[in-house]
Amino acid sequence: MSKIPEDLLDWDAPLSEQPKTEEKEYHFFAQSRLGWNCDESLSKCLAIRKREDNSIFKERGFIAKSFNVWKVPLAEEADYAFDDQGPDVEGTVHIETIQYKRR
Repeated sequence: MSKIPEDLLDWDAPLSEQPKTEEKEYHFFAQSRLGWNCDESLSKCLAIRKREDNSIFKERGFIAKSFNVWKVPLAEEADYAFDDQGPDVEGTVHIETIQYKRR
């Protein structure tokens, strides 16, 4: 069962209609094999990753089958290391691996 609320997985909803996260003491980090991004808003972080992966697929033909999402206990502006296993920050929580549904 998904840990992310279904309404946050509605990729077609405009970002302006997505819920916003007010807390600034952490941020979300999303990473696929094609790239990474972070944002203080979970819904925006998910939407950006989806949009960028789709763009890379359309432009270059590379495909990502999934991406991982983490909650990082630092402000979004913080500097930290990360690798294929995700952010290297104590207290980071892996939220979920999201599989793309290809049409």
